[in-house]
Amino acid sequence: MVNRGQIRQGKILHAMLSCVGNMKETTLDEVLGRAKARAAQEFPLVRDLDRYVKQLETMLARQELHRFFYPDKGEVLLEQEIVDAQGKIRRLDRLIVMPDESWVVDFKSSRAGREQHGAQVKEYCALIKGMYPKRGVKGFLIYLDDGGVEEIKK
Repeated sequence: MVNRGQIRQGKILHAMLSCVGNMKETTLDEVLGRAKARAAQEFPLVRDLDRYVKQLETMLARQELHRFFYPDKGEVLLEQEIVDAQGKIRRLDRLIVMPDESWVVDFKSSRAGREQHGAQVKEYCALIKGMYPKRGVKGFLIYLDDGGVEEIKK
């Protein structure tokens, strides 16, 4: 069960991550500054934002997450909206479009609800495959509570 503190942490980190494009195109200080400003705007009552900035900095430094934040080739799209066949709007946390492959990356507060999270990423991957039929598509879940990464198999 996810508690209120985990939910709040997840929402704040999620807002901050929406400011993190390809880290090869910017500086860490710029990104952390934008992320803190975004969180301050969305969560004006939160007083300990520096704690979340530190968590984001730690996350960006993790070697196992490097490929998602420092891709060599490709365009990083944040909070990308796409429309499914029924006209429903879906918002992808992070889409990395490379010459031969696209990666759908979804951030989750914790592993609670893991099956639903995997199904959601599979749906997003199918939509992206329809948009880029000649490219491979991979889906990933990144858990904000422990920084774990899970590749979602089709």
